[in-house]
Amino acid sequence: MAINRPLLTNMYLDATIAEDHFTDGYNYPSKQYREFFDIVDSAYSSETYQEVGGFGLHSVKPEGVNAALSHPNQGPQTIIQNLAYAQGYEITHEALADNRYKRVLDQITDLGKSAAQTQEAVAIARLNTAFSVAPADLLANGQSMCSVAQPISGAGGVFANRPAAPVALSEAALVSHFANLAGFRDPSGKRIKVTADMLIVPSALTLTAEKLLKSVLIPGSANNDINVFSRERGLFPKGYIASNFLTSPTNYFIRTDVKGLVAQEREAPTLKEQPLTQSFMRLYVSYLRMAVGCYDPRSIYGNG
Repeated sequence: MAINRPLLTNMYLDATIAEDHFTDGYNYPSKQYREFFDIVDSAYSSETYQEVGGFGLHSVKPEGVNAALSHPNQGPQTIIQNLAYAQGYEITHEALADNRYKRVLDQITDLGKSAAQTQEAVAIARLNTAFSVAPADLLANGQSMCSVAQPISGAGGVFANRPAAPVALSEAALVSHFANLAGFRDPSGKRIKVTADMLIVPSALTLTAEKLLKSVLIPGSANNDINVFSRERGLFPKGYIASNFLTSPTNYFIRTDVKGLVAQEREAPTLKEQPLTQSFMRLYVSYLRMAVGCYDPRSIYGNG
């Protein structure tokens, strides 16, 4: 005999409960990109970044002679356009009417996870295209994000934020990369001190990075020398991140203390709800706006 149940008088999913499950899903995955991108709270459809070179070195001023005049140069201008990302999910009238709320809420939680993973994938994709010469991937200065010929806009000449040839991740490789970092110049051509903040590696290099940055002595050897790259030495104060969104198993990066690798956040991920349609479907849409880019190649050093 059928069991009599009270008729549902409201087929709508409580908006607050739905938003809470979406938020739980969004907060669940770690957002590694936020640890090495400069997060910019964007207020417009796009943001503009202007490279302004400083002054060069002082020159000798003979007695009674006017000081030489100089003007800061304006280098390349970078415009980063925010893009919209969305994913919809339809819920049937029957799913709500038949009290399948757990399944529905689990799927809304997954929609929140998808929003978080979208942000991570979009951000790390900029590292995956760091060596690309496709027009859409070039910096405002006309070079790849990681190049051996980054122009020095105010003084002429170039500097390199990648090695001339890729080298496997090792202690010797890091020594070589640090030497290249010491060759960075500012837009006016002056030498600058650049610090390596963090090592960014693909998941395949997790164990190698762990040995290089956490061994007290030289990793993989019987030597009694100190490991200069261990965290205790402070050369990588933020340690390392292993990302499974990096598509190459051998490419890796050093994030420096120079600002310039940005992730713009125009609209945070939100769950938008539309009422029942003529087909008795209810629609939930996750929506966000963001963009990533690089306006100063001194902010990143890549091997690939």
